[in-house]
Amino acid sequence: MMTNEKLKPCPLCGGEAEQDDWRNNEHMFYGTGWIGCRKCRCFINYTGKDRGKEEAIAAWNRRANDEQTDS
Repeated sequence: MMTNEKLKPCPLCGGEAEQDDWRNNEHMFYGTGWIGCRKCRCFINYTGKDRGKEEAIAAWNRRANDEQTDS
């Protein structure tokens, strides 16, 4: 796993999460990659254009019972 922030287990099955960046690909113009579960294969894609890696990590780690911080 190549991230500074620890990934929580899968929200669906509790399996171990992993993250991968796709770099140096002539077809990928933005930082792209995915975060997903090794067990059930649930995943989130990210691109630097729409949702960056940090936002994807935050989305993966967010749980329904977390405190709402949106105003």
